Amino acid sequence: MVRENLAQLNDEQIRIQIESKTRTHLDWIRVNGGIFGAFFGLLFALARILSQNGPAIAAHFHLGM
Repeated sequence: MVRENLAQLNDEQIRIQIESKTRTHLDWIRVNGGIFGAFFGLLFALARILSQNGPAIAAHFHLGM
C-alpha cells in the first residue's frame, strides 16, 4: 500500500512531503543545539578560567580557597 502510494508521486512531491513533516523538528533541533552548545561552551570556558585563575579570583573577592 505504501509502495503504491509512493510510486504515484514524483521525486519533488516526495521531497516536499518529507520536508513538510520534518521541518519543525529539525528547526527545534537546531535551536536546542545552539542553546545547549552556548551553555556548555560558557560552562567549559568558566571552568578553564577558574582552574587557571581560581586563587587570584578568590583573593580578589576575599574568598578563602
